[in-house]
Amino acid sequence: MKPPTGPPVERTILGRTGLEVGVAGLGGGGRSRLSLTDSGDDGRAIRIIHGALDRGATLIDTADLYGTEEVIGKALKGRRHAAVLTTKTAAARDGAVVDPASLSEKLEASLRRLGTDYVDIYCLHAVHPDHYRQPQRKSRHCQPSRLGGKNEGEPHLQRERLERH
Repeated sequence: MKPPTGPPVERTILGRTGLEVGVAGLGGGGRSRLSLTDSGDDGRAIRIIHGALDRGATLIDTADLYGTEEVIGKALKGRRHAAVLTTKTAAARDGAVVDPASLSEKLEASLRRLGTDYVDIYCLHAVHPDHYRQPQRKSRHCQPSRLGGKNEGEPHLQRERLERH
């Protein structure tokens, strides 16, 4: 593979996480699924991931549903320190909210597929405001002020959630 050309990707802090990332990242979803949809070639996907890292695109995003966690894990072998890794799972399955024990199992499965003992960020896909309600009684140990998640195709839900807070 040719060495990267051009200026490196500019760096920034990712929101309030304190994590430093390139302003460009690499997603494991979308139509191509790191070219796996077209080619099914792990080697090609690994070259794409390595090229992104070499250019400073250090944020790597995937999800258990994308089918790219294993190839991302292969690509990060020996380079895990160079990436900020995020993965996701569904917030609900068959109309029921996923319980904490199931979320832990899903995270452990993702960690196995990714070949790592940690991810930097773990997100929920398709969070609906009704999935996670504010507790009726607040205590000093539980005072949530914001709910977060990814609502693909439902921007009105995101606006409603933000307006309520």
